[in-house]
Amino acid sequence: MNKLAIVIPAYKPDFLDKALQSIDKQIDKNFQVYIGNDGSPHSLWEIAKPYVEKNGWIYRHFEENLGGKNLVNHWNRCVKLSHEPWVWLFSDDDEMDPNCVAGFFNQLSKGSSQVFKFNFSIIDKESKILETNPIEDRNLSGFEFGKLRFERKTLTSAVEFIFSRAAFDRESGFVNFPAAWCSDDASWIAFSEPGQIEIINRGMVFWRLSAVNISSQAGPYIEAKTKAAIHFIQWFNNRYATKITPTLFGEQVIWFRLQLEHLHFKVPFSMAVAFTFKLKPTGIYSWLRTFNEIFARSHSSMKKNKGLKPNFFRELIAGWLPKF
Repeated sequence: MNKLAIVIPAYKPDFLDKALQSIDKQIDKNFQVYIGNDGSPHSLWEIAKPYVEKNGWIYRHFEENLGGKNLVNHWNRCVKLSHEPWVWLFSDDDEMDPNCVAGFFNQLSKGSSQVFKFNFSIIDKESKILETNPIEDRNLSGFEFGKLRFERKTLTSAVEFIFSRAAFDRESGFVNFPAAWCSDDASWIAFSEPGQIEIINRGMVFWRLSAVNISSQAGPYIEAKTKAAIHFIQWFNNRYATKITPTLFGEQVIWFRLQLEHLHFKVPFSMAVAFTFKLKPTGIYSWLRTFNEIFARSHSSMKKNKGLKPNFFRELIAGWLPKF
């Protein structure tokens, strides 16, 4: 009986064959693949068919395009196609090296965690490596992992994590934030408790940087992602209320400002005020610093790096109010 489900919530055809090919090349075949077609208008079956027929993989076409409304719910329904005790939520455009499954089972035999993590590199549309992230070899608690994310000291891509079905069921699925932004990080934190996120030292995952994944999209997703980033901070701080120091809160605010810059989102004044209140800074000085990062300093950075036009009011606020 297979112990690992590799689950692919599929919609895009561009790199699906490369993703499936990388799975087909795994040295250890102790897994089952589940492909959940999210009502795609593209001919995904023609791409998946050779692999399904060769390996007995499971292909399911969902009539409703759920991912466009709630991507996390689509992830959940795809995971529920499977029954294996371990789940790897993969994607329709990334790749894994041939040793990944073997590396996971080797690490599983030595550990007792509910969440395991591969190291990963970033590739382009031609599958050429653009960047290899620093190799991680230290296991982390959920809190430590989240803290490092806010401090910008570790990178994640979602597809390098394997988790237990028991943890998934215990948490009633993935943490649900708008546009699934930060939902993956929050879920790994939740799934890992009360244990650790354990590093798999054998095998490498390749996350593709391209114009067709949601991480590269702006448009109608911008405001949803911005709100999701706020929800993530709130969720984390509620979960670890006694561990949130003023220094960590400052790092969270800076992390949020960088999210705004990444999304090219110039926050309106009223929204900046609302976001500041939602983050619940302690004291007027912290409140002013938080507001400055969200409303003014984010714009100053975008003006410098993204070519936005100067805004006298925001520039004045950025120079006048205190900052982290």
